[in-house]
Amino acid sequence: TQGIPQQGVEQVSVILGGLPAQYGDATGGVISVTTRGTSTKFFGGVEAISSQLTDKYGYNFLGFSVGGPLLSKKDSSGNKTALLGFFLAGEAVYEKDDDPSYFGNYKVKDDVMRALEDKPLTKTESGINYYSAEFLTADDLEKVKARQNVAKTSFRLSPKIDFVPTPNIKIT
Repeated sequence: TQGIPQQGVEQVSVILGGLPAQYGDATGGVISVTTRGTSTKFFGGVEAISSQLTDKYGYNFLGFSVGGPLLSKKDSSGNKTALLGFFLAGEAVYEKDDDPSYFGNYKVKDDVMRALEDKPLTKTESGINYYSAEFLTADDLEKVKARQNVAKTSFRLSPKIDFVPTPNIKIT
């Protein structure tokens, strides 16, 4: 379900052996993911998760879902059914470091980095130029918990429209 937002999944089934004909000529097994459908009532939800206050790795998640009828009618028993309905789910994830190390990482101290940027080459007494970074020592480094420059952001959106003209026909 990596491409479908969490709130868009209604059911996940794992079928091993003795597969129904609807899955074709599969051998071994099938994983069936059923997405959420429409409803006779409007519904929605929001979910937010953040580790920003408790650790330096910066995991932030925001998910939402909304759905309901666009066109409905009452059946012969007086129950309301949706002829046309929608469902929309989405999520956004920002991770400062998605694979943190238990031991931490090292980075060049900010003032040392500025000095390297200002003077990238060092000329020796013999007149040969060397990269100034070749002269770094352990004192020029600092330990940090999260890796640098690996932040990533991802977005997923899953829209769905269902048309149910009769109880036995559903077009998605």
